[in-house]
Amino acid sequence: KGLKLPMDEWIRPRVAAALQSMGQAVRLDPECDPIAPAPTESNPFRVRSMLFVAVQTEVDKPWLLGIHHCRSPRVYDSEVALLSAIAARVGDALRTWRTQQAMGQSEQRFRLLVEHAPEALVILDVATGKFVEVNSKATELFGLTREQLLQCGPLDLSPERQADGTRSADRAPSVIASAVAGECPVFEW
Repeated sequence: KGLKLPMDEWIRPRVAAALQSMGQAVRLDPECDPIAPAPTESNPFRVRSMLFVAVQTEVDKPWLLGIHHCRSPRVYDSEVALLSAIAARVGDALRTWRTQQAMGQSEQRFRLLVEHAPEALVILDVATGKFVEVNSKATELFGLTREQLLQCGPLDLSPERQADGTRSADRAPSVIASAVAGECPVFEW
């Protein structure tokens, strides 16, 4: 704990190659770019073989995932594909985690905007015909609790007939369809 691996002139280009290799593992073993014996001060852990690969997150700088063998040199054969696959999965997981964080923050901002809007706002699930979100101004307007409003839809809050005599159930689908199409329908209800 608290120890740092030395980044000397020998290892620096190999790490750089791994970071630029786009998920391909870099081998430092007896068959591929062997590690020469070095004085203890430049190799305090006596690393004899290394295998490492970049973890691409597409958000931050790439990370490095590696295996070191210190007791004796090891030839990496089957581990190359496995470490590359693990690095790809770790990269996928990190991207998913970052995306979920961003979505959570976006949802929080959205909820704050809806809740603190000066108007009554309701969000309708067109498939079910029920509200899926309402703000406090909507609860005040309709005189219902949030939970009660979430069990309702526009037709539940509408009179049987509109002022012009049209049934609300007949008029609502066209008004909802125009709103879904991106229009801003204005109507007396």
